[in-house]
Amino acid sequence: MPLEPALRGMQAAAVVLPPVLFLLDAPFGKLGRASAWNVHGNGAWMAMEAVAPCALVAKAYACGSLAWPTQALVALFVLHYVNRAVYQPWRNPPRTPLHLSVVLSAMAFNVLNGSLIGHWLAQGGTQSHASLASIPGLGLFLLGLWGNMHHDARLRRLRTEPPARNEPVVQGHSAAYRIPQGGLFEWVSYPHYLVPHTRAPWYDYPPVLFVLLEIAVMLPRAVRGHQWYHAQFVHARYTGTMHPDMTKHEWAVHQHRDTSAAAVAQVPLVTYMSVADGESRARTTFRLCERMLQPCGPPPETQELI
Repeated sequence: MPLEPALRGMQAAAVVLPPVLFLLDAPFGKLGRASAWNVHGNGAWMAMEAVAPCALVAKAYACGSLAWPTQALVALFVLHYVNRAVYQPWRNPPRTPLHLSVVLSAMAFNVLNGSLIGHWLAQGGTQSHASLASIPGLGLFLLGLWGNMHHDARLRRLRTEPPARNEPVVQGHSAAYRIPQGGLFEWVSYPHYLVPHTRAPWYDYPPVLFVLLEIAVMLPRAVRGHQWYHAQFVHARYTGTMHPDMTKHEWAVHQHRDTSAAAVAQVPLVTYMSVADGESRARTTFRLCERMLQPCGPPPETQELI
């Protein structure tokens, strides 16, 4: 494979992809859509991820044996993709279908990336770094690997465990989605996109190009996904906010509860109502709070969408 055109193409992709992906959603996952070109999610994921370590190993060992520091980095690269291409799809429940264009573009990227890094390793790209200075990098790699697996497990539990009572759930075109909690999910929406970037050696050009391309692809995806969560789960943050699946009964319940809550919060209004009804203020407050339980009666068996 001629690597010079591949290198220039990946450099150009790192510049062109971010503005494009901020405007166009890659058709998979929560931002996907029904299509005749969709393929099996787990199988396609395994196929498009497995080509990266194969390309790297083939290119790295094409010219003979490698020094032990180089072999160690090859082993870490393969370990990373064993987690992504074998362990994750094996443990995960069936993921949403992937569009064929996503699978083919990911396979092309992984072949080029694996070949470039494999060629760099074959040329002795790590020999000058075989020292104690590599130990922090190894620790950072293992920390990133653990973080990736930990947050993937949290996402997996959202698909395998039933939601808690009153937990908001949004039904997508082929899967139900919930808000992930715990770990770095408390600070960022996509920690499983963030932590893999700690696992690349940052001291030479091909790995740095890999990180830049990962950011170019994942940053727009994370921003668009964050916006999707805000749009779909706004009613989870602000009780009473309408959403496309709200029924007429739910809307009326929110209106009555908001009215009663507003009255309870204003002491002069509660006093006025208690005088008008001829009862104590405490009794009026209790009655307003009790009314919030089922202000419109039990929900109907068949709910009509408004």
